[in-house]
Amino acid sequence: MAVTAMLSHARTGLLVAIAAQDLPQIVEYKAKAAAIQEVTKQLRLGKEMQLDAAEFLRRAERGLGVAIREGQKPENGTVETVLEAKSRAGLVRHGTQHNLDENLLKPKPTDLATPAELYGNGRDSFGIYDLTDNVSEVQFEEALAEAKAEQNLPRANVARKAKAKIVDPEPRPEPQRPKDKLHCCNGSRGQRLPHGAAQYVLPVSGRMRRASTRVS
Repeated sequence: MAVTAMLSHARTGLLVAIAAQDLPQIVEYKAKAAAIQEVTKQLRLGKEMQLDAAEFLRRAERGLGVAIREGQKPENGTVETVLEAKSRAGLVRHGTQHNLDENLLKPKPTDLATPAELYGNGRDSFGIYDLTDNVSEVQFEEALAEAKAEQNLPRANVARKAKAKIVDPEPRPEPQRPKDKLHCCNGSRGQRLPHGAAQYVLPVSGRMRRASTRVS
């Protein structure tokens, strides 16, 4: 019963933190989610409780990934980007780190989660970014529901299902060459046509041929 109450309270807190894009709070609730999942395993609680705890952890991981990516956007600028990290590393490498304004330093993604958590640990593993990058909220929810129905909620399974739902944009169709059309021009310059006749310009073997027809 205590674990149920703990899980319920943590869910509410996570939703509030995500809505406010409060990174420190999201990190804290992700840690709580991992702890709750471990407790359900150690106490050998029911399968449903273990699935609920695993689902909560996946939601916390997704929430953290989304918050990091939002923080890296230029309009927000609250989390260090790859380019900013390279610039900072360059100053340190050249011994000019004193030019860094300590007040402008931003948290790095790896300050918020380990590299293995963010990127996965190995070629066949999946990280938090696999639940986030190019994955819409709808796609994530569908993947999570499918994994829970299978009673199989590890990050790798949810991420694999989410990635499978990403639809590549349709390729642009090849432009079609316009078909040759008949062009009608009444009264061609320099040539008098019979009354009621129209002149047509027809494409023939790379050159133009004029033909006159009489309208009966």
